Amino acid sequence: MDDGLPTPPVRQGGRMSSTGGPALPIVAPVSAPVTADDARASGLAGEDLRRAERAGSLVRVGRGA
Repeated sequence: MDDGLPTPPVRQGGRMSSTGGPALPIVAPVSAPVTADDARASGLAGEDLRRAERAGSLVRVGRGA
């Protein structure tokens, strides 16, 4: 409906919040440690795999009977 009044400008930007409250922090999901087998299965290999093992990014899983 056009009432002859100028339309207000559209406000863009700002926080996206359904309640108008403070924005919630982004939190990464908690996951299990990555094993060397997981890394190999995902395509991590060669020097990248060795570098990750040295950095302690991978967990070694002992296979025993």
